[in-house]
Amino acid sequence: MNSIPLSNLIKITPFNKAVKDKILKQLPSLSEAQKIAITNSCWRSISITYQAHVKEKMDQMLEEMTSGKAVYEKQDFISAENEIFNKLLVKIDETQSQEQVQALKDKLKSSQSPPPTQ
Repeated sequence: MNSIPLSNLIKITPFNKAVKDKILKQLPSLSEAQKIAITNSCWRSISITYQAHVKEKMDQMLEEMTSGKAVYEKQDFISAENEIFNKLLVKIDETQSQEQVQALKDKLKSSQSPPPTQ
């Protein structure tokens, strides 16, 4: 399985623009250990943000069900999570292959990702 190039990973990470620009500028001169540390930080940041969005949406849907404003089926919850994931995919450069997109999805759902925020 191909991994996502570090430069693309940095671009989709929820860092502010100044931080992204600084890291991307210094990327060619970084050591492998520094690149690994940045990669890990990017994945943590992406995963935490993704999981926070999923939790927020699920909580909203459950609140709507509790208050009687809406009735959702299991598939509605799955669709909501997929919608959030698809919004993340929009941030990925169009040059990414399907294999790289699947790598991102697998990484977000893997046990290596931090647990969902509570």
